[in-house]
Amino acid sequence: PTATAQAAEAAVMFFDFCDQQQHRQHHRIQACAARQRVIAQRAVAVERLAEALPTQAALQTVMLELWATEILADEQGQAALATIFAKSPALEEADLTKSGLTARGLERLAAALPTKAALRKLTLFSTKSLEEEHGQIALASIVEKSPMLDYLCLRETGLTAHGMERLAAAMPPEAVLRDLNLMSTKSLEEEHSTDKKKEEEDDTEVEETEEKEDLEKPYEGSEHELPLTGLVVMGITHGLVFS
Repeated sequence: PTATAQAAEAAVMFFDFCDQQQHRQHHRIQACAARQRVIAQRAVAVERLAEALPTQAALQTVMLELWATEILADEQGQAALATIFAKSPALEEADLTKSGLTARGLERLAAALPTKAALRKLTLFSTKSLEEEHGQIALASIVEKSPMLDYLCLRETGLTAHGMERLAAAMPPEAVLRDLNLMSTKSLEEEHSTDKKKEEEDDTEVEETEEKEDLEKPYEGSEHELPLTGLVVMGITHGLVFS
């Protein structure tokens, strides 16, 4: 009877736990749906702002940090921001932190910028805009069009060493860049791994050279004191087998 009561109590506890988990999952789904609705509403707001701007707007700063998380993850938000860029020749600062900006979105922004843009600060922190090659090409285009750019944050963007090469090649001769943030990117890993590999190859070459010199060095002891390791090495060298 005691075992039966304990089993029943355990079953009740288990089903209570399942109900709680289901309740929590339901709330998570509701929260996710609500978040998506908020993102969609904010994307619409940015789209309406883009439509309302005059052709030669005096807008100097665009900051989407926190307020507009992930709104640039879809075509609607990307197109709206590109329109804002195109209508704002005096734009000096763009903070797109955690905006969900993709490589395709960065391409749109690059195409929207004028040839001699007034952009001074660009923050792409925690976006996926540079994980693909066309995103890196787009960044290079933005840098090339922005000779006054003095702050560039590429932290957690997926920038690679090849993308860094493109960025360096695109820098105009009159560039004034003073602050470049590359934290948590792979932009410097390839060179590091290449140097490490070269060091390992050099160490191996030195070891092989020392081993060869030891083999070629005449044995200074008596013929009866020749160590077994020397016999094995000599035997392998001359194609002989020793037991």
